Amino acid sequence: MDQLPCPKCGQMTESLKAYRLPTFLLFLWFGASFKHGTVVACPSCMRKELGKLALINILPANLLFPLLVAPWYTIAAIRSTTSGHSAKARELVAPVMMPSGYGYDQPPPQPFDPYGGQAPTMKDPYRRE
Repeated sequence: MDQLPCPKCGQMTESLKAYRLPTFLLFLWFGASFKHGTVVACPSCMRKELGKLALINILPANLLFPLLVAPWYTIAAIRSTTSGHSAKARELVAPVMMPSGYGYDQPPPQPFDPYGGQAPTMKDPYRRE
């Protein structure tokens, strides 16, 4: 299996995870406000991040914390124990790892040369001398 770098600790891992999580939840008796974000990390960094987010959200989420936030973070923590990269992690990190976007069987692009490597045969009216 291929290894990808963890954006949090920089270690190479065969099990990079990416989950969309509520990063901040504010619940008032008459309304709620959510802020989501995608967290990409290796399993140990993901569990640390989930613990940090749980501590941040426990007070502002108050009544919704045990109903919504805690189960969401618990499921994400359980999913982080599985082996292999998550599909979202491959999408987010793999394009960054590609070497300039050209395949190994294709040559890199060349600069445009209107004269094909030859000197112009007549004076170009648009060329400064």
